[in-house]
Amino acid sequence: TALPPPSSSASSSSTSQLAPSTAHFSLSSNPSAPSSSPINFEKMKLLYKALRDIQKYVPCTYELTENKATQAKILAICPLEYDLLYQYSCSVVENLEGVDPGEKFKTPE
Repeated sequence: TALPPPSSSASSSSTSQLAPSTAHFSLSSNPSAPSSSPINFEKMKLLYKALRDIQKYVPCTYELTENKATQAKILAICPLEYDLLYQYSCSVVENLEGVDPGEKFKTPE
């Protein structure tokens, strides 16, 4: 008997195992940073560009949203097997001046 295609929904317990676990982090440029560092937003855009560049090699999804001309937020979603990349991205983010690392969480699956 042929196995059902992956798109068909099998029992809910087996599909949850097939779904890739993901790691998320989001970060925002910090509007309350000292005005001596007005390049927060530019740094965010550079970071986003760098993340998009490595997206060719890893199945991560990155979203950049701009709230105001001075605020941006990046959300990254990576499979957990790329946990090192996730950790690296987080450490890069935390070392950016004037950037609020925001929330970092992993899906409980």
